[in-house]
Amino acid sequence: MKKILLTTVAAVALSLSAFALAVSAQVKPVIYINNNSGAYVGIQAGIGGMDTKKSDANDFVDASASSVELKEELRNGIAGRIYGGYLFPINSKFSAGAELGYAMYPKNKDTLTLTFFDGIYAFNHTFKSRYVDLLGVAKYNITDNFNIFGKFGGAYVMQKFSVNTTINNADTSGYNVKNNKLLPEVAAGIGYSFAQNFSVDLTYAHVFGKSVDTGKVFTCEDDNKHVNVASVNTLMLGASYRF
Repeated sequence: MKKILLTTVAAVALSLSAFALAVSAQVKPVIYINNNSGAYVGIQAGIGGMDTKKSDANDFVDASASSVELKEELRNGIAGRIYGGYLFPINSKFSAGAELGYAMYPKNKDTLTLTFFDGIYAFNHTFKSRYVDLLGVAKYNITDNFNIFGKFGGAYVMQKFSVNTTINNADTSGYNVKNNKLLPEVAAGIGYSFAQNFSVDLTYAHVFGKSVDTGKVFTCEDDNKHVNVASVNTLMLGASYRF
């Protein structure tokens, strides 16, 4: 009887073990994967520009001039940025990291033409800048495809203010004033992942400089040595690839 009981127990144990192994082979463990982590590169394009106030011809009034004409070019236009970074997974929804980028946007230009009895004087003012930025990035997955993100850091803005003066269409003088400055930058946006490694995004970014009033920038080099570094605003669509 004892031998029969031992044989029965052993058979039941073997059967239960075989059943448990079969079940465990079919039930896969749940593994949460953060699809936004890892190294990535991207490119963006959209609209943007420097924050320089629109000039007013009244700011340049000269009582001895028979006419005053002010012509401005487009102050906002096509902007672009290239970037690369790395995100570390914090949990299944949240990731954080750093990003390095280079941004380009239109220059601002105005031409003031004064007509005097001895000729036509034209003063050409041009603001041009670019920046390199290093940003901390925080990204949150709303769903498997949609995510929102925020960025904060610094932008090293390289700005050049140029003045060129002509009399009767002949160049007479000109100079450049270069101002480079590290300014705070913030950005925010929403992204969508089409595949495991490819995604698109819409991003608004602002660099905190100072508004430049071109109407109060004189045509004397000494007066322009402390021209403010302008704020920058961009709104761009982007595409990125994660390695």
